[in-house]
Amino acid sequence: MAKKTNKTNGKTRPVKFKKNSIAISQLVNQVKALEDRVDALEATSDSILVVAEPTIASLAGELEISPKTLRQFMRDNFPRPASELYKPWGTLTDSMVAAAKERYQA
Repeated sequence: MAKKTNKTNGKTRPVKFKKNSIAISQLVNQVKALEDRVDALEATSDSILVVAEPTIASLAGELEISPKTLRQFMRDNFPRPASELYKPWGTLTDSMVAAAKERYQA
């Protein structure tokens, strides 16, 4: 059986399958390595627990109430010093969170 050739400008040259098959093989190996890395990252990300500090916005979202309503509740039940007025509430304490949940959860 004769070798397969491509004709160009009257000249013949052998078809180079070997070089292409090696390049494809290397690409396949790289893709498999990347897939293994993605699987490893997904496995570790499942075990990472992110604990966010409670804020007015996050707690209001959790309780399904307006942040304005929650801020008014906090002002009435947890008054702040004059130096803190007109500033963001920042992180809420555990007692603030517990009181809000007791009030607004059914």
